[in-house]
Amino acid sequence: MSTATHENFSAVIAARIESERHGLAARWLDRLVAVIPVRPLAVFPSEALLDHIPELIKEIARFVAAPEEEIAGNTFVVAKARELGELRHEQHASVHQLLREYELLRSILETFVGEQAEDLRLAPHLTQVIGCLRRINQGVAILTQTTVDTFVERYTQTIDDQTARLIGFNRMVSHELRQPLGALQTASSLLRQISGDTDAERRQRLVAAVERSALRMVELVSTITKMSGLTAPDDTKPGVQRISLITVAQEAARQLRDSAGERDVQIDVAPDLPDVTVDVGQLELVVTNLLSNAIKYSDPAKSQRRVEVSLVHVNDSTCTFRVRDNGLGMTPEQVHNVFTPFYRGHANRDKELGVEGLGLGLSIVQDCARAIGASIEVESTLGESTTFTITMPVGTYSK
Repeated sequence: MSTATHENFSAVIAARIESERHGLAARWLDRLVAVIPVRPLAVFPSEALLDHIPELIKEIARFVAAPEEEIAGNTFVVAKARELGELRHEQHASVHQLLREYELLRSILETFVGEQAEDLRLAPHLTQVIGCLRRINQGVAILTQTTVDTFVERYTQTIDDQTARLIGFNRMVSHELRQPLGALQTASSLLRQISGDTDAERRQRLVAAVERSALRMVELVSTITKMSGLTAPDDTKPGVQRISLITVAQEAARQLRDSAGERDVQIDVAPDLPDVTVDVGQLELVVTNLLSNAIKYSDPAKSQRRVEVSLVHVNDSTCTFRVRDNGLGMTPEQVHNVFTPFYRGHANRDKELGVEGLGLGLSIVQDCARAIGASIEVESTLGESTTFTITMPVGTYSK
């Protein structure tokens, strides 16, 4: 049986922790899955992310071996801990879960110290063991604090953003509903005052006003419902299915057939669009809103008005398609703000174009694109055309 000084004991244990960091990380993950009902891939969906834990364990080992250093000053450790805080926030974890995860890591490292002392037949003084364990606890505590602080910062920011958007949304809904409700109230009152068929033409105008206002309210409710669906719990969303992109585009075109006909806009769907595995509801919202936007902002001065859905390229992992029109087009400033909620680039031409809207359609498109793992780019030339290019995975989409 050998003896060890405080420094030597800490150095030996630190070396063993560093060399066994991957095994310790695996042990930690096994304990985590056993204690917390969560799948490993839900915590670390890639090897790169899983490598965070062995790297942090390695830094704790260095901290144990160098009592004069402070782990809080290690920018690498702080950066990795912040990345974990960001990741766990995106995965909708809780502070309690984070604390439990680090408590399990601390427990595993403490147990490992005892195991190594026995296996290596070390006989350290009690103060040496306490000193080593204290350094481990200090290291884990700093990691815990940094990760949780980052998590709370992101959570607080999310709440602030959601609150601001909710206030703006409520204000917008109140404003938008006031106009059709007022029109309905006025038209209904006037209709009651007209008796018989003494003024059939006026009655017809009032009935048309009622119908327009009712339709406007239906559109508002539909938009609100769509937005609510984007943040609904996963079990209420449509399932992921294998479906032809042609089918999705043709169904969107069918739904918009009347509005396209009113504006004499031709919708063309390319025959070579591939099959994709995707949340169909989210994809339908993307295509439908893009086509609807193209129809609304078609150029009445052009003799031929069209919008097309066509394939750019496809391979084993991704598919890129585009929705292109020859409508009004946009300025660079309008393109820059096109996905901003409540932004309407051509609002000044509403009366001329017969367009009404909330400025939420393209914001919904962007949210849906993110939900299915897609990216979306915009190119536009004022007075000529606008093209939305969507790149999305074609394989199995995992929520």
